[in-house]
Amino acid sequence: MAARNKVKISFDRSDETIRWSLVPHLSAAFGRKGISVLTDKHDEFSMSIASVLIFSKNYASSKESLDDFLKTIQRRHDKGHVVTTVFCGVSRSNVKANFAKALFEHWTSYQASQWCNALEEIASLPGHEDINFKSDCEFVEKIARDVYEKIFPKERIGVYSRMLPDIENLLCKQQWGVKTIGIWGMPGIGKTTLANAVFDQMSGDYEATCLLQNFHETVQEKGLYRLLQEHFKTLPNQKLKQRVLVVLDDVRNHLDAESFLAGLVSFSPGSLIIITSRDEQVLSQCQVNQAYKVEGLNKREARQLFSWCAFERDVRETNLLTEISMKVIEYANGNPLALRVYGKEMSSHEKPIQKETLFLKLKQAPPHQIMEVVKSSYYALSDNEKNILVYISFFFTGENIECVSKLLQDLGFFPEIGINRLVENSLVTISENRLEMHSMIQAVVREIGRCHQLKISEDPKTSFKCLLGTTDIEAISLDASIFNQGIKISSFGSMYNLRYLKIYYSNPGKHHKALESLSLPYGLRYLCWEHYPLTSLPQDFDPSNLVELDMPYSQLQTLWGGTKNLKMLKRINLRHSQKLLEVNELSEARNLEQVDLRGCKNLQSFPAIRHLQKLRLVHLPSFTKISFPEFPSNFDCLKTLILSGCSNFINFKLVYENLEFLHLDGSAIESLPRTIQNFQKLVLLNLKDCKMLDFLPDCLDKLKALKELILSGCEKLSSFPDIKENMENLEILLLDGTSVKELPKILLHSGNFKDQAPCLDAHACSSLKTVASPLALLMPTQQVPSSFIFTNCEKLEHDAKNDIICYAHNKRRMIADALNRHNKGLDFEALVTTCFPGCEVPAWFSHKASGAVLDPELPRHWSESGFVGIALSAVVSFQDHKIQNNNLQVKCRCDEQRTIKSTHVFMGYTKWLNINRYQEEDGEKGCVPTKASIEFEVTDGSGKVTSCEVQKCGFSLVYESGSWEASSRTEDVEQVSVFS
Repeated sequence: MAARNKVKISFDRSDETIRWSLVPHLSAAFGRKGISVLTDKHDEFSMSIASVLIFSKNYASSKESLDDFLKTIQRRHDKGHVVTTVFCGVSRSNVKANFAKALFEHWTSYQASQWCNALEEIASLPGHEDINFKSDCEFVEKIARDVYEKIFPKERIGVYSRMLPDIENLLCKQQWGVKTIGIWGMPGIGKTTLANAVFDQMSGDYEATCLLQNFHETVQEKGLYRLLQEHFKTLPNQKLKQRVLVVLDDVRNHLDAESFLAGLVSFSPGSLIIITSRDEQVLSQCQVNQAYKVEGLNKREARQLFSWCAFERDVRETNLLTEISMKVIEYANGNPLALRVYGKEMSSHEKPIQKETLFLKLKQAPPHQIMEVVKSSYYALSDNEKNILVYISFFFTGENIECVSKLLQDLGFFPEIGINRLVENSLVTISENRLEMHSMIQAVVREIGRCHQLKISEDPKTSFKCLLGTTDIEAISLDASIFNQGIKISSFGSMYNLRYLKIYYSNPGKHHKALESLSLPYGLRYLCWEHYPLTSLPQDFDPSNLVELDMPYSQLQTLWGGTKNLKMLKRINLRHSQKLLEVNELSEARNLEQVDLRGCKNLQSFPAIRHLQKLRLVHLPSFTKISFPEFPSNFDCLKTLILSGCSNFINFKLVYENLEFLHLDGSAIESLPRTIQNFQKLVLLNLKDCKMLDFLPDCLDKLKALKELILSGCEKLSSFPDIKENMENLEILLLDGTSVKELPKILLHSGNFKDQAPCLDAHACSSLKTVASPLALLMPTQQVPSSFIFTNCEKLEHDAKNDIICYAHNKRRMIADALNRHNKGLDFEALVTTCFPGCEVPAWFSHKASGAVLDPELPRHWSESGFVGIALSAVVSFQDHKIQNNNLQVKCRCDEQRTIKSTHVFMGYTKWLNINRYQEEDGEKGCVPTKASIEFEVTDGSGKVTSCEVQKCGFSLVYESGSWEASSRTEDVEQVSVFS
């Protein structure tokens, strides 16, 4: 075996415990990682790449050990030899202090001086002390991992610190018997690396082991019978009576895995089966007990891997990671394969301009290694899944999944099945209801689907894209602002298979004015054209297949002349088409579901809609020239009605009892009738800036489905009705800018408002004096966040402020308990926030300071015994500063410009899960600081607001009522930015 895989262990051979216990266990741990060990005193150092020095009580008395010690130091200087120190039965400080004395007692001054100098150097290196570990097994494994990572710095980054403990925890939760676990994730994410690490870690505990890499290809090549013979030297149907560890890597067909495992007939209790796959469905079909998704490397780990691949050294903590390097790391987004390949490619160029050019080339044409690994997943998909994947890669990355699903279905695909399969194959992810795709996968899929035959512009920055359905162009998305006025973009009629056409302007100031004619194909299903320059659509265009027409800011005056077949049309968006006069053709679009005409201020007439029985959403303009349209009472499908700014909407005569979202903001409505209680499905009622509204009926508690009630800016509204019944779903109540004098007792009677995710905004309620006492009597919650805003409520009484403080104090504890029990959420956000006029940090904060900086000393084991989060407070002087989108980390938000007067107290709470995740980006899991440096500042979204002064601040640890145990180690000072 090459020296690259050998480690020399040096120790005091007279110490029987180390010789016959620690060293054999350490050798076995190295062996499981593919590293051989040299322990004989005659073994040459030149045969190894690393050394482990084990210091014990009598180490300084053994000349043999000390000679090995000097040789190790010399080789470390000459050859860059890797050295790891281990302190067994002695501490590092003991080695430094007492060993020097022992050396001078037993050896000559010259020898002792040499050894002391070497000892000082080695003892200052990072090492391992047995007193810091709970078990010998953990101690040995940590040493082996440390040496492995130093020898192979590019391998298994993040595996031992994060992923392997996760796997071990999952296995511990399984019942005794045959344990099974699946590992899945996107191509190149590290599934095989993790499986190998688990195998190395655990193989010594089993009587028989089997590691099958590239299982799919191997089965196809050799067959099941031959595989069984090779790995178990026994025929199928013969019962194995040993505890067996089996790892099947890259399983693509569950039948292959099932047949292979069935050939073993049975497994003894305690056996472990590990299956890796790109496809989560395969793991479900294999009926694994638990599945673990490999998420990729965090920022710290990604920088480490890229550094080694690009520079052959770790330059994370230096300035050698240039701007282009950081761009590449961000583009790779934690995928180890991408980081390795891009890092290697970048290492071949030195000049920044060369690296920049290479990076652009790699994004356009991915390297062969990346192309092949993604292609293997792509070609395993069905035709429906392939088409959906290509459309998402070109047009729908980052878009709302519900909207995309509708459009894909309209284009003739089956998104309900297809998108789920893409997620299961780790090719697409869904985050906050939006479709996301890794940049590496997107680049490969675009390369597969791009039309290379059509060239509109030689400009490399062109965003023209097309994909091939058969041999003709099927979809086009075109940024027309990059072309000069001389280029024509009007001839689409001959593209017979074109069904998706989107023309947009990334620079609206450069939209074309000179388009004289246009031809569109018959098969077109989706047409989007921003700033469409003609006064109507082509007369010869047959829209029989058109499902969606999206033409915002167009020059349209009419749609077509005459009657057209609109049987397929479901959605039309003509917002802000200010020259639009009429859309009467829509009266025959009997499948129409959504119509958006906001901002069409010159609309002369509105179509008869008595036949539009499928209409679900209507967004009407602020009518000034026509009367409000009469909707038939049998409009059962109408769910959303938006009458924002309708100045002629004065009297509420709506009878659409199936409405779920009603927007009357900015209208001239003066009051709500009692018939509003019939809207039993209403979820949102928006009455913002209804300047004439001065009355609300006392039947609002009948709206059992209502979640959000917006009354912001209703200046004449001076009181809130007395609510008698429970509004169990109410979550958000906005009263800012009203004349309400007392906070409504709705807080007492609304179950969701007290138990789930309330948001109450009472900004500038200048008459508000009291708040309902239930603020201090909230029940335990499992929903977050909670936000109560009382800025500029200058008449708020002292008792009311105490109730608010009591609310925040109780609420943070209750949320902490629930979060720790249910382990909910990982986003870095404030979970409980409140603000009100005041000048003192609440008394229950354990750490306080004047000014904007706080440096609290933390207990040594502060993260144990049920710690779940931190509470923060700041007293801020605003001096009438106007804040746009005030986005403090305490989550005090407003959507419009506000002036906050005088001095206010802000309080916020965030959970430990967030802090833990934030910390892992720059340090190892389990490292816990004993100091916190907290700096408060106020920003308005664009930068620091220097006119707002943080006068006082506070910090407190939050614990749940029932404690739990957690291991921790001290680390350097952790910087926490409370406001960003």
